[in-house]
Amino acid sequence: MNRARSFSPPCSLVKRQVKAVGYDYPPDHAIRTMIFEPGRKVARHDCTTHDVFFPAGITVIEYLTNLDRIGSSRCRFIALPLKLEGGDGSPVRAIALVE
Repeated sequence: MNRARSFSPPCSLVKRQVKAVGYDYPPDHAIRTMIFEPGRKVARHDCTTHDVFFPAGITVIEYLTNLDRIGSSRCRFIALPLKLEGGDGSPVRAIALVE
C-alpha cells in the first residue's frame, strides 16, 4: 500500500481492523468508471476493494438495498451466503437486527 493511500478512509478501516464493509452502490470508483465511461483505463489503485480491502482480509458486501429502512444508526448485520462450490463470492440474504 503506497504512502498516499495509507491516509485514505478505506485505509483507516484497515487500521481499525474491521471485518467487513457493506455498500448500497458499486464500491469502487473504477467500477462506476467502467459502467459510465467504457473503454477508459482504470489503475489498480483506483480499485479500493481489490487494492485495499481484499489483501487485508476484509469481506465486502455490495449492492445492499433498503438501508434507509433500518431506522437506526447502529445494528447487528448478518449476511447469509449461498454455498456455491468453487466460487469466491455469492449473493447473500442480508439481515439487520436492531435492538
